[in-house]
Amino acid sequence: MRKYSNGALRAFLASAAFTCALSAQALSGTYTVDSTQPSGGTNFNNLTDAVAALTSLGVSGPVTMNLVQNSLADFTTPMAWRPLVNAGTSWGGSAILTLDQFPGVSATNHVTFRTAPTSPITPVVFDLAASAAGVGIFFQGADFVTIENIEIKNAEFDAIMFYGETQMIGGTTTPSLNALSTAENNTIKRCRIHDNLGTAITLYGNSAQPGKITIENNFFWNNALAMTAPFNNFGRFGHITGRRNNNVRIRFNSFYQGLPMPTAVATNGTTTTLATCFLGNYNNTGTNFSQVAGNVFHIDTPTVGAGFYHWVNVTAAINNVPGQGTGYATGETILHNKNVYWITPTLTSIPNFGTALGLARANLAAYQAAIAATAGTSGGDTGSIFADPLFGGPTTGVLAVASGSPVTDFGPTNLGIAVDINNLPRLGTAPDAGADEAPVPGAGFFATNTTGAAPLTVNFTDLSFPLGLAPITSWAWDFDGDSVIDSTLQNPSFTYLVPGIYSPSLTISDGTPAGTSTVTAGNLVNVDPWVLTATTTGQGDLTITPVPQIGFPGTAQGYTLLSLATAAPVGTGWFGGITFDPLTLACLQTPASVGNPLHYFTGVPGLYPGTTASAPLALPPGTLSGIFPSGTTLDLVQAAFDGVGNLLGLSNVVRANL
Repeated sequence: MRKYSNGALRAFLASAAFTCALSAQALSGTYTVDSTQPSGGTNFNNLTDAVAALTSLGVSGPVTMNLVQNSLADFTTPMAWRPLVNAGTSWGGSAILTLDQFPGVSATNHVTFRTAPTSPITPVVFDLAASAAGVGIFFQGADFVTIENIEIKNAEFDAIMFYGETQMIGGTTTPSLNALSTAENNTIKRCRIHDNLGTAITLYGNSAQPGKITIENNFFWNNALAMTAPFNNFGRFGHITGRRNNNVRIRFNSFYQGLPMPTAVATNGTTTTLATCFLGNYNNTGTNFSQVAGNVFHIDTPTVGAGFYHWVNVTAAINNVPGQGTGYATGETILHNKNVYWITPTLTSIPNFGTALGLARANLAAYQAAIAATAGTSGGDTGSIFADPLFGGPTTGVLAVASGSPVTDFGPTNLGIAVDINNLPRLGTAPDAGADEAPVPGAGFFATNTTGAAPLTVNFTDLSFPLGLAPITSWAWDFDGDSVIDSTLQNPSFTYLVPGIYSPSLTISDGTPAGTSTVTAGNLVNVDPWVLTATTTGQGDLTITPVPQIGFPGTAQGYTLLSLATAAPVGTGWFGGITFDPLTLACLQTPASVGNPLHYFTGVPGLYPGTTASAPLALPPGTLSGIFPSGTTLDLVQAAFDGVGNLLGLSNVVRANL
C-alpha cells in the first residue's frame, strides 16, 4: 500500500476532490489562481493545476485565469515542456507557465492569463531568478491564448517562446498530437519584459509555424544580455526574433536597450556570430512580421551591434520585404510604419540602422530608400521618424512619456488600439506611438462599466493633467448632464437609476484664473431601457424589469400606458411607440394608489406595486383579460417622468393578444 505524508495526503485528496468535481465539465468563465486557497470550485492553487484542468477538461466558453500573487515566491514552480525530437536527439526544458493546446479553444472561446484586479502584487511577476525554470512562458503549440499584464524578468533563456513544431508535439512517435502544434492566434499585451539573458519573445517554426501572433502595448527593456546556449542557434537576435512564422503583429510597444548585447557566443567550442538587434527574422517562409507599427525604439550606445532590425534572407522574390506586400497565409496587408527611433547620442553610434534586402543600411533614411527602391513596392517605414521619445526613466524601466514627446498622436489610427499599457484610454487625434499614452494637459477621465441595465454603477477615474505648474486642487463632476454638480471627489462612482444615454462631464481647477478645464464625454453612458414583457396566451399579465428606481430631480412617477389602436406595426405609434387613444388618456389620469400598476411613484412606501422594493412591476395573470373581452389586442409601453415632468425613460413596446 502506498503511503503518504500528512501534507502529501492532504494535497492528494484536495487534488482528487477537485478533479472529481470538475471531471465532466469543461471550463468557462472566470477563475483565480491563488496559492492561499486550495484547488476547487473556481480557484486553482497553482498554475500547474490550472493548466492541467484546461488540458484535460477543455473549454466550453471564454476562460479568464486571474493570477493572485501574495508573495514573490508564488509562480516560481517549473512546468516541463515536451522535448523537441530532431534527428534522433532530443532536448527539453521548463517554464513557469507551459501552455498546451486546450480542447475547445477558438476565436470565441479564448483563454486569458492575467494579473487579477485583486492581486496584492500587481502586475504579477514571473521572476526566473527565483525559479529553476529557464523560460517564463512556453507555448508548445497552444492556440487562442492571451497573456496580459504580467512582468517577466531574469530568464536564463527566453522570456516567452512560441514553438510551432510537430517534432516537439508528437513527431512520428505520436502523430495524432501534431495537429495541436500550430501556436496561432495568441496575444501578448500590456506586459513588462526585461533583464532576460535570452530574447524577450522567440517565434520558431519548422514543419508547423507560429502565426497570427499579436504583440502590443508592452514595455521591453534590457533583454538579450547573454544569449546563453543552446538557444543561440535558432536565429535569435534580440528582443523579438523569429524563424519561420506568419503574420506576426508588433505594434505600439516601447523598447529600450541600455545594457550591452553580445555579438558572439561560444557553444561547445564553436563561436557563433550574433547580429543582435531589437527585431529580427531569419529564413522565414512567411512574412517578415506583417506589422511593425507605432513602436518606439531607444538604443543607448554602445549596446546594440546590428541596429534596430536584422532581416535575413528577405527578398522581393518571396514578397515579404519589410513594410510591403501581402501577408503570407491570411492575406493581411503588411504595415511597417509610424515608428519612432532614437540612439543616444547620435545615429553613427552603432554600425548600422538595420539590415534590409541583404545589406546593412547606415541610417533610417538609407533604410527607407533601400526598401522604396525595390521593384514593384511602395516602401516601408516611410512615415517613421528619428527623434528622442523622452522616456521618463528608461534605465529603470520607466518607458512612460511626458506631454510634448514626439510620440504624441503619432501612431497609426487604423489598428484599433483603444488602451495603453496601463489599460487607460488612448487620447488625442491618434494613439501615441509606444505602449504608454502621454497625458494631455487639461481635464480628462476614464469610465468603466458604462453600458448595462439600471441600476448601473459607473466608476470614474480622473486622468486630468495640470494646465501649468500649479497642481489640480478641485474636481467637479456632472454625471447626468443637468448642470448640477454630483461629486467633488477625484475618482468617484455614480449609480444611474433610470434608462437613458448620458454625457458626463468633469471640470478641474488649479485655483488660478487660467487654471480651469472642462471635458464632456458625449453619449458615454448607455443605461438599457426597461424591458416590458407580456404573455400573448390570453392571460393578460405583464412584467417590467429591472425595477424602476428613483430618478433625478425628485421622485420619479411611472405609467403603464395601454392603447387599443393597434393597426400599425408594433412600436410605430406616435406616443412612446403606441397610438394615443382614450385608454391611454385614462392611464395618465388614473391617480397613484397603493398597488396600482398603471400609475405609481417610485421611492414612496406603499405607492410602488409589488410586495418588496426589489420586486418587478407586474400585473398578475388574468388582470387584463378580466377587464377586456377575449380577442382584444393591446399595445403597452412603460414610461417614467421625474418630479417636474421630464421624461426619464421608455421601455420597449409589446403587443398582447387577450
